[in-house]
Amino acid sequence: DLYRTAKAHNYEAADGIVRDLKQNKLRKRTELLFEDQGGDVQRLILEGLHHLQIGAAYRLYLQKVTVDLTSVPEALLPGRTMLGYEMLDA
Repeated sequence: DLYRTAKAHNYEAADGIVRDLKQNKLRKRTELLFEDQGGDVQRLILEGLHHLQIGAAYRLYLQKVTVDLTSVPEALLPGRTMLGYEMLDA
């Protein structure tokens, strides 16, 4: 549950700006292009349909990945669990 995840520090926080957002309603996933403060852009696949705004700054709280997924094909990658988020002032 959320309380145990937070207490065990089994999460990571990512600050940045949503540059693009696509939702796959069939698979109930959200795909983000997320630019961090250093200008690096990463692609995040999140479980669930999240209604974030393109161009807005957020702090995302994501459950840590505990298994090595380097050999998994891109189409089969599991989505990450977003525990919560907060909108930041740009």
